[in-house]
Amino acid sequence: LKPKEWWENKFKQVAPNYKVEIIDKEELEGKGENPAKFIPSSPNGLTKINFGSYICMNYHGWINHDIIDLTDWASRQGFKFLVCDVTKPLPHRDNSVDILTHSHLLEHLTREEGENFLLECKRIMKDGATMRITIPNSSTIVWQYLNGKMKDWGEFNEEVDKADDDADAFWKLLTNNHKTAYDRQSLEQLLRKVGFTDVQEKEFCRSSSKVIEEENIDYYPELSLYMEVTKTPKPRSA
Repeated sequence: LKPKEWWENKFKQVAPNYKVEIIDKEELEGKGENPAKFIPSSPNGLTKINFGSYICMNYHGWINHDIIDLTDWASRQGFKFLVCDVTKPLPHRDNSVDILTHSHLLEHLTREEGENFLLECKRIMKDGATMRITIPNSSTIVWQYLNGKMKDWGEFNEEVDKADDDADAFWKLLTNNHKTAYDRQSLEQLLRKVGFTDVQEKEFCRSSSKVIEEENIDYYPELSLYMEVTKTPKPRSA
């Protein structure tokens, strides 16, 4: 939607101290008969799941999941993909997954659905596995509203761009087919409720996992909250 130069300037504004090369998505993914020709191999032997991917899928052996059947599209682009409804038991064995990510998914579930989904994530995670969670930060949205800056997000949301005023834009961005909202405190509270003890807030494109940093893409840095949890082993009985 925007030229490469626009994104380079935007990235410098958002993360001036982060060195990165901006590459067109089409260039990165390649074209023609070998769509993944620019993607380096990643023989790390890990089981990596990207829930709620839509078309923002990961290469490098990641299994991408979405409730929308994108099997044909994913096949043409060289992605691994399986249809998955995260409101139901996840199609993975106990203690079988090394890395999980889900970006702007949790807010589309009710609080009860979200809790059950996170419990399922915990079930399938190995001891020491990492899960990265990205959500719209309701505290940030409220701050933008109170400071008259809602229209700044018109570039990312068509409904916000068409809004009559900041109050209308605030409502459309906050709801936007969402079933609930979170801030840092409420998300951390939920994560601890389902049994995660190692809960950390992370910066845009910064992770405790090198694999996540190198193979996963963060979205909407001006809007998002990034949280990570590590599944710690249960203490052994004396």
